Amino acid sequence: LSGVLKALSGRKFDAVPAPMKMTLARLLKSRGSDVKVIQLALRLGSQQAQVEAVKIINQADRNSVERIVLINTLGETRNVETVDVMLKLIGRSEPIAIHSAALSALGYFGDETIGTAVLLAYPKLGGARARAIEFLCSRQQWAVQLLAAVGKKQIDPKAVPLTQLRQLSELGDKQINKLVAKHWGRIQAATPLEKQGRISAISQMLGRKRGDAVLGMQIFEKTCANCHKLHGKGKTIGPDLTGAERK
Repeated sequence: LSGVLKALSGRKFDAVPAPMKMTLARLLKSRGSDVKVIQLALRLGSQQAQVEAVKIINQADRNSVERIVLINTLGETRNVETVDVMLKLIGRSEPIAIHSAALSALGYFGDETIGTAVLLAYPKLGGARARAIEFLCSRQQWAVQLLAAVGKKQIDPKAVPLTQLRQLSELGDKQINKLVAKHWGRIQAATPLEKQGRISAISQMLGRKRGDAVLGMQIFEKTCANCHKLHGKGKTIGPDLTGAERK
């Protein structure tokens, strides 16, 4: 199954393809609680698998790794019913990793009400609050909500790091820039020396091990694609990376 899942990474069928229906039905009947089988079925458009996946991720005593795998898959397959499931997860006591995975899954959806719900859940997120701030800065409409919450003293301005403030400034939105200046003053872009230092540090880390293109694409689709496009996939909030120097 691992090979098939890699081939289907980032993809979802609207409905189970006819040639796969009987095979998938047998798999679900014999191995319906197997996380890999559920992942495959989700990507093939199975409603039965979605019900099983939601059941598993809501089991607090279940293996966290299995829950996170299914949370990620539900996000990547972009089923709108996923939103309510993930909002319930971040609204209750869960490990940091579960909260962070749920936020990443919510990043695939752009509804303004999601930002409102994340802000309501923010006090309960504990160690995942930094991830929530990053999440809220990833889309223009959520960023406006975040800045409004800072203005109402619902969120400490110190909770928003310089990296995210620079990201907000680069959105080119006059209202956001005005609010950023009001709460943090003038934010200067990173100097070429700072950028080069960061690039050098990351290059050294990347050079320590052999790369994994399949895993890299999964990470891109889960995180970077919320703002950037690559070969036609992703959002247009940030620059299209297709023509960028990626070596």
